Amino acid sequence: EINRFKKLLRVLTDDSIDISVRIDRALKGDLYIKGVGEALLTKVLAVHNPKKYFVQNDKSNKALQLYGIELPKRISAGEKYKATNKFLLELCEETGIEDFAILDQYLYYEAESNKK
Repeated sequence: EINRFKKLLRVLTDDSIDISVRIDRALKGDLYIKGVGEALLTKVLAVHNPKKYFVQNDKSNKALQLYGIELPKRISAGEKYKATNKFLLELCEETGIEDFAILDQYLYYEAESNKK
């Protein structure tokens, strides 16, 4: 398993491969490892390049839904991540947020403060 995990990390952090392809391969393709989900994958991406990738998890999804941001259900998880990431990158640029680590913290607090 450790060699499969190393390969997953190498491919996941290879920015020459489209992000949607990397996510989809890791979640349902040849790089799939049981127990490695979207939250861990996107956390690795955020650590790899916090100016380019955000952490997608239940908290960030909830915060985005609070703002009415939802994507079609018919597209793959990789395509959803790519679209959301693009939107949030533009948001960071427009608002002067330096990197996704800051935005991730905001989304976490936003989701926590709106628990129901």
